[in-house]
Parts: sequence; structure tokens; C-alpha cells
Amino acid sequence: MISKKIKTVIYIGVLLWVVAFVQMGMTRIMYRDINISQAYAGNQMELVSGSVEMKAKSEDKVIDRKAWKKEFGTTMTAKSLTVNHINYLHVKTKKNMSIREIRDIKEKLGYLLERYQIRDYELITLTECRYNGEMTGEEKQELVRKLFRHSGAMTVTASEKEGYFSAYGYTLGEADSVMVNGKKTNINIVIRYNEESGTSSIIIGTPYINTDY
Repeated sequence: MISKKIKTVIYIGVLLWVVAFVQMGMTRIMYRDINISQAYAGNQMELVSGSVEMKAKSEDKVIDRKAWKKEFGTTMTAKSLTVNHINYLHVKTKKNMSIREIRDIKEKLGYLLERYQIRDYELITLTECRYNGEMTGEEKQELVRKLFRHSGAMTVTASEKEGYFSAYGYTLGEADSVMVNGKKTNINIVIRYNEESGTSSIIIGTPYINTDY
């Protein structure tokens, strides 16, 4: 027979798992409802551009770009090709997406990936903001902390080199992730100053930034 002590340990273990899953679900719900533009406004930042990009491939399913293009109309370009019996799809939105539009398009792409049972893909969102003037090291760190907090994320690593500040964070509200220095991350923020314009650019990517900065 199982002793009372062992039963108690099992009960507590199950309870902790339930709490963990509930917290994960709540974080995802909160993340969907978070308006990061509030963080932009609070830090005197102007939203410059926003976009969503997805690359997918399938060995057993033909990916019809027209079907995907039809779902989004003129807001997105779609290209597909087949090489050595492997089907590829590349879709990308225009760069003038709002925060809400980015979120909605990303959710819709996720739904389509499930519908067509495509498992091998990369789905990236990018937003860029502009801040008038140059930021100090303390201001950059504080801004990153605020943006991560608005995203329900914790800081994983941050560093400054070669004229730009880069930080990686992790949030339960973002399904995809990448490994950075052996640690799981899914939100990337880069801040760089442009001497010619006298402004700082803040680029935010999930799960990472896939463009030069």
C-alpha cells in the first residue's frame, strides 16, 4: 500500500503541475491582450514599421501560395517553389503593420499552419520604433525592462558592443523559441543610435531579429 506521506508528495506534485499550466495559459491570454504601443507612448517612441514573415517547408504536402495569398489579400506577398520534392513557402507582409495587425496576422498564420498540418516553419515578427536623441546605457536597460514587462517576458541576456545594445528575453506567451548561448529565448530587442538623424532605433523581433541592424 502507498503510504500517506507518498500520497501527499504525489498530490503536491500534481498540484504544482496544474498551477504551472494555469499560469502558462494565463500568460498567453495576457500576452495576446497586451498593447506594447502603450510602452512606446510612455517612452516617447514613434512606431516606424511592423511586419510578419514566415518560411515553411513540407515534404509530403504541396503548399499553394495562391491559397495563402487569398487569406490576406494585398497585405502580404507569397512565394512558393518545389526543389527535390520538398515544397517551400515564403510569405511576408508589408512593413506598415500596426501592433494589432501584426498580432492578428500572426495568429491567423498559426491557424493556417495547423489547418494544413505544416510543422517545419519559422514565423517572425518585427517592429521598429524611433526615439529622438541618444539614449544612455541606463536608459536602454530601463527601456528593455519595460518592454519585456509589457510582453510578460524576463531578461535572459543583454550586452552592448559595436554601437548597438542587444537584449534577449523569454516569455511563456510566445510559442516559438531559439537558443542563445545555451538558453531559450523568444524575444529580441536591439537599440542603435544614428548620428546623421540624431535618433535611436528600437527593433523588436519574436522569436529573434532576422535582419541587419
